[in-house]
Amino acid sequence: MTSADTGRVCWGFLGAGFVAARAVGPAVHAGRHAQLQAVAARDGERAESLAPKGQALGSYQAVLEDDSVD
Repeated sequence: MTSADTGRVCWGFLGAGFVAARAVGPAVHAGRHAQLQAVAARDGERAESLAPKGQALGSYQAVLEDDSVD
């Protein structure tokens, strides 16, 4: 899905560290017009823990190339 389909900005995170987990992630999840679409991290479990709507990916390049990410 893309923002054109959902009316939301579909975010992709490069990394799942402290800032993503404690600041930006919760803000995106709380936003009415935002959704966390994809996350890439060296640690797949940390990426999954951010609960992306799309998927946890194994590389930063994969997030950059993901058409579902705005």
